[in-house]
Amino acid sequence: MIDALRAHGPEDPTTKAMLGLWVHANERELNESSESTSRIEMNIRRGRLFFAAGYIDEAYDSLSAAATQADNEGRSELYDSIMAEMDEMDTKL
Repeated sequence: MIDALRAHGPEDPTTKAMLGLWVHANERELNESSESTSRIEMNIRRGRLFFAAGYIDEAYDSLSAAATQADNEGRSELYDSIMAEMDEMDTKL
């Protein structure tokens, strides 16, 4: 997946299809969890995937969405963890 994103970008039809399958598989796994943080976790995973593939803006968009939701739900430890991860990503650029 990372190689396809690096080579073709997230808008390439084949890569987009692969990304859709990846998202679907992860959402199914997370939806089976009793945790209410599944949407947050999905955005964290997506952010990590995009970051690894070099799509920094997309990575930050996903992680920012996760942080916003965590903050809105009053999950301060999770919010702090996401923000720390984003700060760590900044050091790798």
